[in-house]
Amino acid sequence: MKTLVITVLALMVATTSFAEDKKDYRQDLEFTCDVTGSDRDGFDVKVENRGSHDWHCDVEVETSPSGREYAYRNRPVAGRSGRQNIGGEAGLTKNLQCRVKSVSCR
Repeated sequence: MKTLVITVLALMVATTSFAEDKKDYRQDLEFTCDVTGSDRDGFDVKVENRGSHDWHCDVEVETSPSGREYAYRNRPVAGRSGRQNIGGEAGLTKNLQCRVKSVSCR
């Protein structure tokens, strides 16, 4: 009987530990693309981490009116609150618009 109780407790701890490893970044991270520059000719990609888990993310951004895409691969996101910079560009088309097209984190 003792062995059964110990086994069940060990399985419960292992299951809880495994579940924590499978966190979903969409619950903690919010990505934005902010237009910058006096001519609105650049952008910054930022992330807000509302959790405490460290992530590494791939982010794709699309700009208009050019339709050009920019990719930022394997960018670290620290497990702390506050906005963090992922990437960006400057000196592009005036009155630029941008949007985060896709995100994948691990």
